[in-house]
Amino acid sequence: MNSIAVDVATRFTKSIIKGQTVGYSLYNAQKEFIREKGYTFYLLHGYIFSQPKQTKPQNKSLRVFLKKLHREIGAWEEYSVKTDIDEAKENSIRIIAFLKKQKGMIRV
Repeated sequence: MNSIAVDVATRFTKSIIKGQTVGYSLYNAQKEFIREKGYTFYLLHGYIFSQPKQTKPQNKSLRVFLKKLHREIGAWEEYSVKTDIDEAKENSIRIIAFLKKQKGMIRV
């Protein structure tokens, strides 16, 4: 994952959670990059007016997911400390922040 992927994923997710369509959400998530770069990074294949069904997962599934998410955050934190590559360190810190924010949005 790189910073653009994290930004687009965050914006896309926020828009979907607000009930927007998939097409609108993907366009809106990328419009800044379309202006800057002149093209889209991600394309949608399917129905642009689709809306993901909002569901409430069962508590057991949610606890398993949160446990795995916690391990994933730990793995990224360990990686960010060990890597000597500046860009990788910067990206991993952004990923950690993204994952922690998503974790904070989950209610059991």
